[in-house]
Amino acid sequence: VMKFPYAQAIGAVQDSTYIYQMGRDFAAQLRMMGIHMNFAPVADINTNPINPVINFRSFGENKMNVAEKAWWVAKGMQDEGIIPVAKHFPGHGDTDTDSHKILPFLTHSKERMDTLETYPFRYLTNKGITGIMTAHLNVASIDNSLNPSSLSKKIVTGYLRDEIGFKGFVVTDAINMKGVRTDKGNTEAEALIAGNDMVEFVPDLQNAIQSVKNTINEGRLTIAEIDEKCTTVLALKRWVNLNDYK
Repeated sequence: VMKFPYAQAIGAVQDSTYIYQMGRDFAAQLRMMGIHMNFAPVADINTNPINPVINFRSFGENKMNVAEKAWWVAKGMQDEGIIPVAKHFPGHGDTDTDSHKILPFLTHSKERMDTLETYPFRYLTNKGITGIMTAHLNVASIDNSLNPSSLSKKIVTGYLRDEIGFKGFVVTDAINMKGVRTDKGNTEAEALIAGNDMVEFVPDLQNAIQSVKNTINEGRLTIAEIDEKCTTVLALKRWVNLNDYK
């Protein structure tokens, strides 16, 4: 496929029509390949120059610029029938470790999280983005239980869905990353309990399914909640015309 500039370069582009068109071009190429969802754009604000995992994947260090650029890319994809997923909520821009390898800790206050880290996700929520991805981060000011944010009901349901008001599709970051694996091997079930609709990159599908069944039997997850998540995914499939796939 055509290689586009990194997000950091796009962050310097002044004319939003070019960015919107780039999002549409992403969508056209994805559709040709039979891909209907894109885990993009990155909506993290690159406030930490030694961040080992975000850096040039971010549109920059200005929250308004990041939010607006993320929306134009997302809108371009959405208008062409591809599902965009903004990441990594509640904000992976100011970490000095890589969540593929270890769980990063964010020591920011709730006020800082509200006004800076989550600003682009609030903006995208208000604009009507389809999907948001939850990150594997420890954010003690919102959940002091040491749970990764992707497995935290306080962060996924309480913060993203209830407080910020996001009503769309929520998916975890890759669940095989070392920053999120639990000792009990029930990470996938914990992610669903937290409020995610879908779990990405499951290492052991059969064990994951069994752990979800066990969780339902224990009363920690209900069939109604599973049905709601399933309905969300089926609605997305219908939106991209997979119910009439040629």
